[in-house]
Formats: sequence, C-alpha cells, structure tokens
Amino acid sequence: MTRIIFLLLLLAISSALAIRTGKEKCPFNDTVDLSNYMPYDNGSYSYQNIIIPKANVSIYEYRLEFLDIRRPVPGHPRACVCGPRHHGKYCIKLCCEPGEFYNETSLSCMEIPRYQNVPSEMTIMAEDYEQKLVNVFQKFTYQVGLPCDKPKVLSSDLDTWDILEDGTLMISNYDAHLDTVSYCLTPKWDDSLNLNVFMPMSCPMKSEVQFSTILNTYGMLLSVSFLVPTIAVHLLLKELRENLKNKILICYLLSLTVGYLIISLINITQARFDFVSCSIIGYIGYYFLMAAFVWISVLCFELWYNFKAQSYEFCTSRCLRRFKIYSMYAWGLSALMTAIVVWTQLSDYVDDLYKPGIGIKVCWLDTRKWSAALYFYGPNTIILIFSAITFVYVTMKMYRMRCDSITKIQKQSFFQENVVILVRLFLLMGITWIMDILSFCVRNYPQFDMFFVLTDFCNAIQGVLIFILFVMRRKVTSLLKAKFLGKTVKGNCDDSIQFHSTLSMSTKVT
Repeated sequence: MTRIIFLLLLLAISSALAIRTGKEKCPFNDTVDLSNYMPYDNGSYSYQNIIIPKANVSIYEYRLEFLDIRRPVPGHPRACVCGPRHHGKYCIKLCCEPGEFYNETSLSCMEIPRYQNVPSEMTIMAEDYEQKLVNVFQKFTYQVGLPCDKPKVLSSDLDTWDILEDGTLMISNYDAHLDTVSYCLTPKWDDSLNLNVFMPMSCPMKSEVQFSTILNTYGMLLSVSFLVPTIAVHLLLKELRENLKNKILICYLLSLTVGYLIISLINITQARFDFVSCSIIGYIGYYFLMAAFVWISVLCFELWYNFKAQSYEFCTSRCLRRFKIYSMYAWGLSALMTAIVVWTQLSDYVDDLYKPGIGIKVCWLDTRKWSAALYFYGPNTIILIFSAITFVYVTMKMYRMRCDSITKIQKQSFFQENVVILVRLFLLMGITWIMDILSFCVRNYPQFDMFFVLTDFCNAIQGVLIFILFVMRRKVTSLLKAKFLGKTVKGNCDDSIQFHSTLSMSTKVT
C-alpha cells in the first residue's frame, strides 16, 4: 500500500511539473515576437539594440489576447526581454510598427502621412503618482501587436487612464489594470493640439458571460438551496448529529455551502469590486473551498480508521476528542494555506508568474494561469489521490469480510450499510472533483469543452445529489416524521452514514 501511494504521488508531481515547464521560459507578456528577425550563427538575436542570448528564446504555439484569452497559432520564436527579471526595461505595446498608426475603419496598420509628426513622447504616472514626460522608445522596450481583432481607442472624454512606469495601463473609471496583452498604443491625431499623440486601444469588456459559467453558477445556487436543508436535518436530528461521521459530513457541507455562495456571488453580480473587497471575497472563498477538500481527507481517514480497527462507536468522550483534533487540523490547515496565498499575492519577493492572482483581474484564483495548480488544484489532487486509495483499501477490506463466515442476513446488512454508502460518497466527493481538476488541466483544448461543461455542471449540483442520497432516505424521513409528527420509528435509524464493520455490530449500544 505504501508503495502504491508513493508511485501515485510521484506520478502526480511529475505530471504537474511536465505541464508547467514545457518549452516556455517566461510568461507570454514578458516576451517579444522574433518571427521577423534572423538569428546570428550562435542562435542569439538582436532586438531594438538588445542582444538576446539563445537561452532566452523559446517556441510558443499560441498568442495571448485581451484578458489572457489563448489563441493557438503555428510555433514561432519569442524572447524573454521585459522587466527587471530579465535584466531589461519594462515593456509597452504598440499596435503597429513605429511610424504607423492603426486605422479603425480598415482594421489595419497604415503609414503616418509625411506632413504629420511621428510621436515619441508621452506622459506617464511615476511611482510617486507624479506625472512625467518620457521618451517612449528610451524608457520602454516596445512590443508590437493588437489585443484583439477589433480594438477601440479609449475615449478621451469618458475614460480616465494612465500608463504606469511598469508599462501597465490603468483605467481609473473602471478600476482596471491592463498589461500589454490587453492593450496597445497607437498615434492618433489630436485636433486641439494639432499633432499626433499616443492613445491606448483596448477591447470592449463583454457583458455577456460564457454559457458554461452561467450554467455552473446557477447550478451552485441550486446546490446551496439543497445543502442548507441537508445541514439543518443533520443538526436537528440527534441520531444523526451524534455520529462522528455525520459531524465530519456537516463540516464538509458547511464549507461547500459557503464556498459555492461566494463563487456564485463573484460570477453572478455585475458590480465591479474594488481591490480590497475583491481580495477579501476571494480569500474567504478560497478558505472554505480548501476546507471542504480537507474535510474530505478527514472523512476518508476516519473511514480507514474504522475499518482498520473493525469497530464502531457513538460519539463518546474519546470520539469527541478525535473530532476536536480533526477540527483543528481541517480549519487550521485551511487557514495556513490561505495565509500562504495572501502572503504570496502581496509579497514583492514572489514573481508574478507564481502569484495566485486573487484580486487582480478576478476575485477568485486566476485559473487562466498554471499557478492556480500550486494553490488549489495541486493540493486537492493529492487529497483526492488519498481518497481514491482509501476507497480501494476499504473496498478490498469489505470484500475480505464478505468472504468470512457470516450469516446471509449479516451479509445483506453489511453491503446495504457500507458498500452502497461508500460508493455514494466516492461518486459525490471523489469523481466529481476529479473531473473538475481534469477540466482545469485541459481548459486550453476546445475539443473537450462540451464534455467538461457536463461534468462541471454535475459538480456544481453536488448539493442536490447529496440531499437526495442522505436526506431523502426512508430512515431519515422516518426520523423527521417522529420528531415533527410524533410518529414512532421502529428499529435503528443511525446509519445515515455508517462505515462500521458488521462483525462488530454486536458491540453497539442500543
């Protein structure tokens, strides 16, 4: 078993590293396109009087457009030159080559007429928030390209914008910060000044949300409407809440409910949050969704512990002590991971490549970047591998117990109370989340979109399935009738989620 666990973990880590490293040596927005440049004999390039060594050149098979939308293109060389990390100047992006402007009518670059000036200077905002005039070509290294097929010039009357010293375009009235992937500069004639000045071009912020996002958002809200009564039922019924497994299940459901609510809030509201509010919402959502996964690992451990000990017990003092330990582990580990995410995002010592992106362009983890795997999908993959191993172990354990000399009635009771519930849990908490992780890994391959729209929706409506499988059961409904209608319930009803060995049922207190 130890060898299997080690091999699975090694496979997961090696796969993640293979996905992350690939051919690329730096983020796309730190690169310049060398397609129109010839290399020297030693493989180096000359770009704007910068000698780029061969080690800084990679082949990219995509281009990033507005808001980091990835578009597959034939492989082409790009070099890492932008920013201090590459010992160079910050980059800005021109829509066309110097001496050209972008014509919004013909949707093409055209040469600036000879009788007009070719701009080279513009005012930028310094780190001390002071405005200063700089020569663009001396201050920055320029990239060339459009952020989308039909960019629009920002309105000089309606939009308040500044270029920052790191090449970022800040649009104050939208509280937006766009990197060079999402904007470009073009010369534009200013009638009041009677000369060409640099003006930023960007792409319309589409108000329509992708169908899959809408579907998953409303699926999560539907889940919440079923998760809340599921939690309420388990808290109301003494026979359920005194079971340690159900206490763990309640914590999982509570974490999932809050996490789903926050993700739904982020997706469904049209309001633009300021940086602080957006960050706080994102960190709270991260904490509770991570807690949900950690509680899954606790549930699997308790399952393994019970079968290994071949014992079952009500929540005695020893059981309560174990639940306190579980709680400190689950809530504490989630808090520690959230603290790491906050520090990483705010730290000046961490490269932007490895930051989670909460509060920058989105209020949730920026899942367009592979860094999301470091903070969410990677740790959750390890938890789900542990869950799968536990599932296999317990299944084998139950199969061996089935082969023991037990009565036919005991066999029927055993499989009804253990196998069925175990399969339910693994299908709900294991496979649905595994498919969510796979969806993240292949998000840049459109051929898989329709399949993962379906699996993501199944994960989103997890609360509905949990309600049906754990509340709409004959014994649970009987307990509800007994509590609210005064009807007598025959037999034991404390098996809404039991993982005990039938061989030890004779020790159960009645």
